Amino acid sequence: MNKRIVCLLAILVITLLFSYQIVQAEDDYYRHTIVIGGDEYFPPFEYVDKNGTYKGFNVDLMRAIAIEQGIDLEIKPMPWSKVIQELNKGKIHAIQGMKYTLDRTNLYDFSVPYLVSSQSIFVNVNSSYIVDLEDFENKKVAIQKNDIARDVLKKTHNIVIVETENQEKALKKLVAKEVDAYVGNRLTGLYNIQKNGYNKQIKIIGNEINPTNYGIVVKKENKYLLEIFNEGLKTVMENGTYDKIYKKWFGQTIDPSYLFIKKIFNILIVILLIAMIMIMFFYKWNYLLKKEVKKRIEKEKMLIEKMIEKDKLESLGRLVAGIAHEIRNPLTAIKMYIELIPYKYDSISFRQKISEDVPKEIERLDNIISDLLEYAKPKQANKKMINVYKEINDVLIFFENHIDDNHIELYKEMDTDLCIFFDNYQFRQIIINLLLNGIQAVKETKNSNIYIYVRKEGEFLIIIIKDNGCGISMENKTKIFEPFFTTKNTGTGLGLATCYQFIKENEGEIFINSEIGVGTEVKVIVPIF
Repeated sequence: MNKRIVCLLAILVITLLFSYQIVQAEDDYYRHTIVIGGDEYFPPFEYVDKNGTYKGFNVDLMRAIAIEQGIDLEIKPMPWSKVIQELNKGKIHAIQGMKYTLDRTNLYDFSVPYLVSSQSIFVNVNSSYIVDLEDFENKKVAIQKNDIARDVLKKTHNIVIVETENQEKALKKLVAKEVDAYVGNRLTGLYNIQKNGYNKQIKIIGNEINPTNYGIVVKKENKYLLEIFNEGLKTVMENGTYDKIYKKWFGQTIDPSYLFIKKIFNILIVILLIAMIMIMFFYKWNYLLKKEVKKRIEKEKMLIEKMIEKDKLESLGRLVAGIAHEIRNPLTAIKMYIELIPYKYDSISFRQKISEDVPKEIERLDNIISDLLEYAKPKQANKKMINVYKEINDVLIFFENHIDDNHIELYKEMDTDLCIFFDNYQFRQIIINLLLNGIQAVKETKNSNIYIYVRKEGEFLIIIIKDNGCGISMENKTKIFEPFFTTKNTGTGLGLATCYQFIKENEGEIFINSEIGVGTEVKVIVPIF
């Protein structure tokens, strides 16, 4: 029992002694000067100015923490590479600002971050071949010695790294074109560019690189000192001192989203003003244009009316001339026979000839008048479902001799079950007229061919009759559907006009594509129902 009590007392004594040492070690920091190292030229974070004063964001922040925590600080400026060496040798207690990396956490402890630091790529303003880190291959890049930029560049192969004492000297090597680029702290780079007037010589390319937490650094065994710094940072951040120091060195913190919205808003205002000016201009211009258009329309209407009237008269003239021509020919023949009767009546051959020719000419006159009446007052369409394949084949039977006599090759491609709602008589008349035109067009052509294609496309039936005949001139294309217009020695010129009328009555369309010496293609499009 006594042994247990002795053991417990011994443990208690050891615990108290250890706690006393901890408290004593913590108190030593308050009684002795804490030496902190910093980069001698890393503006605006920390730098020695031309008067020899050490200043910057980090310096002001450390002094504010010292006041809040009641500790005595000595801040020593030195080259950055030496700062790290001094901390490793124990000649300084802390570094006032360093970027967080995984490798560095193996050697040092970091305070709570008080800033986010990032690197950027700086190049000459005329450089266009470097746009990101991948373009650094076989290039010279300047960085500050022992700067975190080395870790950023280690993944890039075949790169020549030129180390300098501080970032300003790295920037100056870029200006002197001793290197192709400089990678360093974004804020420090911008500060040095402004300070040295390099705005027209240097530009930043790409986005911010490796934005990382930035804080105070101590060696692993100095956890108590780290707690002092963390408490001090918490205090200056809560009481507003941190914000004042930040604004002094970096300006007012602006939310990037606010900047974006403000930029968009300004752009919208400019666009709105331009739009209003343009609307006013176009309104005035439109008003004047309307007045001018109105005048032009009135003139155009008068001109169109005159042209329509002229066209009507020309069409009527052509129609009358066609009728007169067609009627005059048989009347002339009849007149000639009548005038010869007193002189040749006794001639048996004459009497035989007149008895044959006069009835033919009278029948021709009757046919002309019948065709004209048919065209002028066509009979009411009697629509019903007809089989297109059967109707076309029935028409082709009548043309077998014509086709054989003229050595025409006929090709047809159509399904046997295609049907349309159409007037039977009108459909046959359309096919007859189109085939007659095709046969007459290829009479003088070697290797004469006529093609008939029939196919269904949606709710329409497409009928194509194509030949390789003489073709139609551009001048005649505009007249081919006019009654009594023809380029043939025989015929009334009512065939295509009748086709056009029948197709329109059945809600269809007809198109003719022709070229002299190549041939003609007639396309008829009619609804199935």
